[in-house]
Amino acid sequence: MEVFLMFVILDDNGFEMRRVEALPKLEYDLSELNEPYDNRVAYPTVTATDPWGHVVSVTTNRAGEGEFKRVETPLGVEYRQTRGTLQLQLSHLDQGVKKTLNNRWKAKHVRDADDWDAERQVLRELEEQDEEDLRRL
Repeated sequence: MEVFLMFVILDDNGFEMRRVEALPKLEYDLSELNEPYDNRVAYPTVTATDPWGHVVSVTTNRAGEGEFKRVETPLGVEYRQTRGTLQLQLSHLDQGVKKTLNNRWKAKHVRDADDWDAERQVLRELEEQDEEDLRRL
């Protein structure tokens, strides 16, 4: 008996978008981090994009340590640290960086279909219970 896993792909807002039997291949852009160290921008960004246009990214420092958020201010662009250099250290190998991006994409956009359906069922039951409780008031 073959067992088929089904995955739920979520949109950027966390809503179900589609169901798939196999996870798609992501397109990676590691070009800013692959520049020679002295030629890299101060805060390189690496990205992964799925076939539906969802993008996950990591902006780090030149050494690939820590995570930063680009912020537009009246004085120009600033980078604010969101994770410390010990909390995020990107691999020096492309495969390691791709794995980091892939894990981030899965955490944001993928759920096991059985788990997703069970969670939705619990939420529906809770909503029904809330409605019933309100009617009693």
